[in-house]
Amino acid sequence: RGGRFIFSYLDFEVPSHWTIFERSLHDQRPERTLNKFLSKPAIVRWSEELDLNVERLIDGDQRWINLTEDFHYADGRAASGVVEFGQSIALLVKGE
Repeated sequence: RGGRFIFSYLDFEVPSHWTIFERSLHDQRPERTLNKFLSKPAIVRWSEELDLNVERLIDGDQRWINLTEDFHYADGRAASGVVEFGQSIALLVKGE
């Protein structure tokens, strides 16, 4: 049977994700978020082992989401038009 596996991830190749990595290194709180990073080659290898096809990999800073309404981020920045997701997105597909 077919299906889709969609997930978000942090990628060292995306400049805005590097700052998340650096903050993670310095955050020693026990309740901190444990960020994990993946690379595109690792996702491709993973998909091969799982017999999935990589349909699309979208960098976290790539604008691809068409908003139907404007909004404000928690930090006050306005968002309108076409925006990025922030985290990178992988879309893997299992054949029928």
